[in-house]
Amino acid sequence: MPFKPGDEAVVLSLNRRGRVIEVLGRRYRVSVGSLTAVVRETDLKLPDAGKKKGKRRRDSGAGGGERQADAEGPTRRVDLHGMTREAAREAVVAAVNAAVLEGASVLEVVHGIGTGRVREAAWQELKRLSVVRHVSPHPTNRGVTLAHL
Repeated sequence: MPFKPGDEAVVLSLNRRGRVIEVLGRRYRVSVGSLTAVVRETDLKLPDAGKKKGKRRRDSGAGGGERQADAEGPTRRVDLHGMTREAAREAVVAAVNAAVLEGASVLEVVHGIGTGRVREAAWQELKRLSVVRHVSPHPTNRGVTLAHL
């Protein structure tokens, strides 16, 4: 079933809704949140019309290491490596939103060590958000910041 730009579709390999941006023959460029992926037509399906587009249940199995079990609740992780300061700010806001919806108590922001520009941008954005109780450096990894929600 062919899709066209602007169509909403579910990317099966990600189990997430997205919007088709571009048609590349039998492949499609799809925007899923802050991610843009090129997928085959067989990896797309029409979204279920009966389901609400709000809360999503996520599989807790192995799926990219985005979640980790924690005594207080799940921990989410966002990796900012290679991003500009502005892209990092947007990724932090999206990750905090996803963590809050999931009920996570901690968000690990992996920014690396580098020049510190991305870390500083992430800290500024985290401190601006009211759902973040406090921000602290990871106790053993200087390239990671912990945002307690």
